Amino acid sequence: MRLKIIFLTVFLATLVRAESVENRSQEERYMSYLEAAIQFYFEHCKNLPLSFSDLLTYSDGCDFWSGPYVKQMIEFDSWGEAFVF
Repeated sequence: MRLKIIFLTVFLATLVRAESVENRSQEERYMSYLEAAIQFYFEHCKNLPLSFSDLLTYSDGCDFWSGPYVKQMIEFDSWGEAFVF
């Protein structure tokens, strides 16, 4: 019985760790995607976007806007927390 409890504990810890690694990997992709979008926006507009919507739609004050810089808005991370710009 004790061996089953130890096995179950190790198994569950492995699953949680795997999910965390998968979420972290997805977050790294999101961050790379947003970083590239912000860099392109900055190169074209010579300033940083004020919000995520600036990456999707034209905003005043950017003469060389060439967006949209993102295909869709990423509002929440893999853990359900809102991205803060």
